[in-house]
Amino acid sequence: MFKHPTWILETNVFSEACFDRMVAHFEAHAIPYETVRVVPFAHTVQGPTPKVSGPVVCYGSLGIQKVAKEAGWYPGVWFDEERFSTTAYKALGNLFLNNDAIVMKMSEVYNYLDWAKLTDVFLKPNGDLKQFAGQTMYRDDFKAWHDKMVSIGYLEEDDFEVVIAPIKELGREYRCVVVDSEIVATSRVRPTAVQENLPPEAEIAVGLAITLYEPAPIYVIDVCEVFVDGNVYWQIIEYNNFNSAGFYECDVANIIEAVTDYFHTLVDFAELAATKTLQAGAERRRAMKIEAADLRALADLEEQLGDHEQAESIREQAQRLDDYVG
Repeated sequence: MFKHPTWILETNVFSEACFDRMVAHFEAHAIPYETVRVVPFAHTVQGPTPKVSGPVVCYGSLGIQKVAKEAGWYPGVWFDEERFSTTAYKALGNLFLNNDAIVMKMSEVYNYLDWAKLTDVFLKPNGDLKQFAGQTMYRDDFKAWHDKMVSIGYLEEDDFEVVIAPIKELGREYRCVVVDSEIVATSRVRPTAVQENLPPEAEIAVGLAITLYEPAPIYVIDVCEVFVDGNVYWQIIEYNNFNSAGFYECDVANIIEAVTDYFHTLVDFAELAATKTLQAGAERRRAMKIEAADLRALADLEEQLGDHEQAESIREQAQRLDDYVG
């Protein structure tokens, strides 16, 4: 059985410090890994594509996810566009920060802002394909911003779904890495990135979110402090695709080992299932042999009673069972 999955890291995507910590852990524990550079927009590897066998975990931009699919790396990534969307996160109800968000096409945004007489809103893609970063958008700036993004080729798809939500007053924000329904690493993201455990109220919110909705077996979830009318609440900002999410100051060693344990659990379950299948098959074969013996005894009885034709027919059934069991 494999000891570790092979990690494929894309260079020049996340912070150098995080990248270096991951590589240091791989080398200290003899964990196989490869580094690649993905050509922007082309979504191809610069140079030869690594040849790997066994399970693979990719970490980098959305480009590396497309490379993984082309290369047949399994599982490569844990991502389903529909499951990683604001629409899906509404399963959390009021635990979700933007449960009041409206989904529309990008082409509809300007007219909506004008019709609703909104001067500023929070705007982000509905899915997790990261066409642009979620941001406060002012009505008077939207058209110029959109036209510029299209002209420089940043918005590859001009009319995808986006969400619009009212501006909220936020405080501290944390990022959590979840593997097999367990929080395995956390980092404060705002106001400054630092490795820090979740405040108790935030941990309760994330635990409830895990119970209510999980988009994948391995993912990232963001939780934040929200101020409303003098009260403080903790709500889920969003889920993120593990393979393309920054880890900030999360303990990368814990993340890597938790992912490895997850793969081992899958293999253990597969081996157990295979063993049970073999055991069930053996029991079935034993039962069929007994059934064949019983049929022969019945055939002998029919022979004694003088029904030779029935006896022969029963012996043929017994022989078919023997042939099937082998």
